[in-house]
Amino acid sequence: MLSRSSAEAEYRGVANVVAETIWVRNLLLEIHCPIQTATVVYCDNRKGRSWPGSCPSCSLLSTVCRHLHQRSSLYSLQQIQIQSSCSGTSHFDCGRMNCLLQEVQFTDQQRFKQFVSQSIARMENRLRGSGHGVAAARTDAMLNIAGWMSEQMGGHSGLVTWDSRLPLRNEAIVIPNQVNYVGKAGNIYSTGYELDGSAYVISKHISATWLWDRVRVSGGAYGGFCDFDSHSGVFSFLSYRDPNLLKTLDIYDGTGDFLCGLDVDQATLTKAIIGTIGDVDSYQLPDAKGYSSLMRHLLGVTDEERQRKREEILTTSLKDFKDFAGAIDVVRDKGVAVAVASAEDIDAANIACSNFFEVKKAL
Repeated sequence: MLSRSSAEAEYRGVANVVAETIWVRNLLLEIHCPIQTATVVYCDNRKGRSWPGSCPSCSLLSTVCRHLHQRSSLYSLQQIQIQSSCSGTSHFDCGRMNCLLQEVQFTDQQRFKQFVSQSIARMENRLRGSGHGVAAARTDAMLNIAGWMSEQMGGHSGLVTWDSRLPLRNEAIVIPNQVNYVGKAGNIYSTGYELDGSAYVISKHISATWLWDRVRVSGGAYGGFCDFDSHSGVFSFLSYRDPNLLKTLDIYDGTGDFLCGLDVDQATLTKAIIGTIGDVDSYQLPDAKGYSSLMRHLLGVTDEERQRKREEILTTSLKDFKDFAGAIDVVRDKGVAVAVASAEDIDAANIACSNFFEVKKAL
């Protein structure tokens, strides 16, 4: 049984927490957040008074709870529980809430590091104190997709440091199929190559001539093409429904020599430029325009960069093709190959090239 002084201290603590909550309530009202009620549970678990609380759908509930829990520790309260339900439907209100949250500056690195360390400690303590839960999550992850996703994000796998990239190795994925899909790629920025709009013309020309003739017409594949990701610098060769494997990789490796020996007239060059600029400035419906604008914003692509790209495309010359040959040879020398192919073709390739592929069975 609490003494009178202890009881008075307890209720003073509750009163202070209520005062703190009133401050939070006023803040929420100022930013037009829809609120209902919250209940405090303290000390001997008797219900205290109720007051307007916060809006959980706006992601501010955790901030309010954390604030109240921190303040309650000053008054020896054992537990504070916030209960509320949001009835707000205004997107404008939630936008104001998000703005408030996003403008927080994490300038106190030491304090932020402390929060991260505490989270790590809690995760590690789960392994020691709640091993049965980890075991349950792991077995669940082996038996259904939802369990696997949950375990990857919050279970034992969530404690493992993931590599930012897959290891660089030639990989063959075995499928029961009569045709293959053969790819090879490398990062041309690693050679010191600086992005120029002519690269788009060159890659389109490679697909339409060299790969079309060698991979599709002569090789019998349903398709062969290349792709250049200007943001990452990755240049990729790909074939579709291809009866070959190593032969196609040899064609990819010969692309640099093809460019060095290339001799095109002005009409062919103009045709390649027109085809490329048509892709860059193609007609778009309003939804596509919005999506393109969003992607440019997220990637930090400015209008000045887009205009420079257009000008470089329009002024592409034969010299640009030959200069690009040195950059594209990195795919031959340091590139990584991936083939989705039949077991027979993969085995034959590994015999011919001494375990060239690391084999993984998919089906």
